[in-house]
Amino acid sequence: MISDHVTRLRADLEDRYTLHNLPDWITSKTKLNGEPFSFEGHEFQLKILSDTSREKITRKCSQVGLTELSLREALALIRVLKNTTAIYTLPTADFVEKLSKARITKIIGDSDDLKFSLSKDVDSNQLKQFGNSFIYFNGTFGQNQAISTPADILIHDEVDFSDQVVLTTYESRLKHSKYKLQRKFSTPTFPGWGIDAMFQRSRRHFNFVRCCDCQEWFLPDYYEHVKVPGWDKPLDEITKYNIHLVDWKNAALRCPFCGTIPELTPEFREWVVENPDENHDAAGFSVSPFDAPSIIDAPRLVQTSTKYERRADFVNFDLGLPFEDSKESLTKSLLDSLHVRADVGSSSDLHFLGGDLGLTCHLVVGKMDVEGKLIVVHRQRCLMGEFQKTVAQIKQRFAILVSVFDSQPYTSMILEMQGSDPYLFGGVYHSSKKLATFDITNGEEDAEKGKLPIRQAKINRNPAFDQLVDLILKRKVIFLGWTEEERDIFITQCLDMKRQQQRDKNGELEYVWVKSEAGNDHYFHALLYLFTATRLQGMVSGSLTLSIPLISTFRLKNQ
Repeated sequence: MISDHVTRLRADLEDRYTLHNLPDWITSKTKLNGEPFSFEGHEFQLKILSDTSREKITRKCSQVGLTELSLREALALIRVLKNTTAIYTLPTADFVEKLSKARITKIIGDSDDLKFSLSKDVDSNQLKQFGNSFIYFNGTFGQNQAISTPADILIHDEVDFSDQVVLTTYESRLKHSKYKLQRKFSTPTFPGWGIDAMFQRSRRHFNFVRCCDCQEWFLPDYYEHVKVPGWDKPLDEITKYNIHLVDWKNAALRCPFCGTIPELTPEFREWVVENPDENHDAAGFSVSPFDAPSIIDAPRLVQTSTKYERRADFVNFDLGLPFEDSKESLTKSLLDSLHVRADVGSSSDLHFLGGDLGLTCHLVVGKMDVEGKLIVVHRQRCLMGEFQKTVAQIKQRFAILVSVFDSQPYTSMILEMQGSDPYLFGGVYHSSKKLATFDITNGEEDAEKGKLPIRQAKINRNPAFDQLVDLILKRKVIFLGWTEEERDIFITQCLDMKRQQQRDKNGELEYVWVKSEAGNDHYFHALLYLFTATRLQGMVSGSLTLSIPLISTFRLKNQ
């Protein structure tokens, strides 16, 4: 129709919108539930959206409309900045498909500008074209189609539940862009990890409240400032078993200076930068439930806090803050306490050796005592060119019974070393829902299939890390023979990986171990290979063709 053509031309010629007035574009060009989009009830979003920093980091609680906002910002950016390409990521392809059907299609259908500028030829769940601009929607786990696509804009939704290595790889796509815009946001998980680590490296904005009575400014804090009538104990002691005895429906946020219930409306709010003197490129924003008081109130927070089995989930999702439970996760203080000064020297005891290979190799030596404790007696790093020599020196110092080394991509070297050591295994990770944590494969050579006769310890990755961490949490791992520098490096690398919930390809929740964006986790893998080696000790009492292993969590099979 002629009117449609005129509308399309008008949309493409309009140039009064810039990065500085994106909120105006969104309110004038998009709708919500049939009405022009409004920031009413979500006024805090205006500050985030109006910030023109190339990189913006938002650490947020759930249910405050930031995914909805980020989709509209992404679409606004590629309409305002002509001839650009944006990549919008979510943790999985399944998330992308659901988001596309439930939200993106509706936003486009309710907007004349987006509807008429959308190409009929390039319109799928994964890729859409508006005028001369494109937007990709991608998962991060097992998704690589957009990684090779140059981009001007990256928007990463739910950073902490995405593949951190893939997210880092995406940044290279901005290399040749004059814009290089990045938007990252997520509910946080662990302190100093994922979105929280990014937030700490930004100009950190917090939304303060000015008390309408005493005029003092403060930053709302659930555990400090929410008060329940008649309850003088910590709020985390209100549980699903006693909440019916608590006057939680009259819970309220109160000013820490005068006790008044403050107004949380925009005229009493102000974003404050915590670190204005630091020269960070990124602008960071911490969004709490108190920033959307018309949606989330204090009684709801108290009630919701009793519905979780883990306090961490409430703090992460409902308060928008990082949290680490020392009863469930490794902490620096725990690992510090497990380091004991001792003169290891040499020993005739039987030991085990684990190694993570790379340009710099990480080796860990240990033994099991009569109480089932893993005693780590030596840690060492060496260059790959010195690996075999270093292993030989370690074997001269310690009586090594079984060794497990990362076998990929150094399979040929491991195979060569197995020629002189029948109790050396190449460690290989796999993911399985089977009960067996470890499988031992006595490989047979098959030239036609490209197989090498390598002895492998196949490790069910997530259950194996679970078992190792459980041993540490029970204080059944002791670290001896360390220097201050090596201890700090070791602890840092053990804390790099975190256990978090993710959805598998069938949409079912599972716990997986993921590395940080730094990916500096080598000693943690070496420790797992050592732990694996100790599980093999029952097999060395006889031939490697032993059909019934002495340790029940293993089974022996041929490839």
